[in-house]
Amino acid sequence: MSSATAEKYASNGPEPRAVIAALGRSTDMFPAGVDTEGLIAGGIDRSTLRKLGSDGPKSFWAGVDHAGDICLVTVLDVHITTAAACSAPKDVEANGLDLSAAGDSTQPDGDPIVAVLLPDSADAEPITAGKHPWTRYGDNLLVAKQSDIPEDVTYEFVRKRGHSGPRIRYPG
Repeated sequence: MSSATAEKYASNGPEPRAVIAALGRSTDMFPAGVDTEGLIAGGIDRSTLRKLGSDGPKSFWAGVDHAGDICLVTVLDVHITTAAACSAPKDVEANGLDLSAAGDSTQPDGDPIVAVLLPDSADAEPITAGKHPWTRYGDNLLVAKQSDIPEDVTYEFVRKRGHSGPRIRYPG
């Protein structure tokens, strides 16, 4: 991570690794064919990208952009269809980070998905009554087919013991 990126943490809140511990793990090989500079305005620092999980051709990554924001990146299919969303670490800590993305609809599993990245302080098990559509990847990521998420249900995530803050809600 560049020193210029590190300097920006002061205005964005805590260091990203303090919010998403997976950002401190060893480097995973992000697909070489994806232009990380073109994913979002200002670009994502490729050296910070860490794999959170995968399901067939889909893979889910967390990283840090050049402004010091935490980013959620999805690679959705064999054609390397990508999507990304970024937010300041203090906002990810308070609200999590969600992303809706659609892959190649001609592929067998090209359905649009929703991914929710939760901070380390949140429990990734929703407290909403009944069965939920989420597949959990590690401690921080939940993914579901968009069509499986009822429009009239809000999913809430409580803080883990020893952490304060309001519940995180999806949709917020």
